[in-house]
Amino acid sequence: MSNRTHPSDSTAFDADSDSEWTVTLPATLRSRIDQRLPNTEFDSAEAYVGYAMESLLRELDEQDARADDAEIEADPDPDADGDASAVDTEGMEERLESLGYL
Repeated sequence: MSNRTHPSDSTAFDADSDSEWTVTLPATLRSRIDQRLPNTEFDSAEAYVGYAMESLLRELDEQDARADDAEIEADPDPDADGDASAVDTEGMEERLESLGYL
């Protein structure tokens, strides 16, 4: 199931909101947006770009959360012995030795 906001959703990007700001796009990017726009349900390039940015930022936030979760799973308490750098150094030395570098 997708978490993406549909253009008709009330939480979707609102090109008429009071908190707008202007972003200048290169002509080549604007051309690509204009080519895609007829194949969407959006009425304007501004709404389409707003939706695309919301989707991208949501995806990046999800990736960050997954990366944070992976770090916690890999080392739930890096300060357990009071010296996180020693733990990291020992792990690197073991890995280098197993590869024949030490």
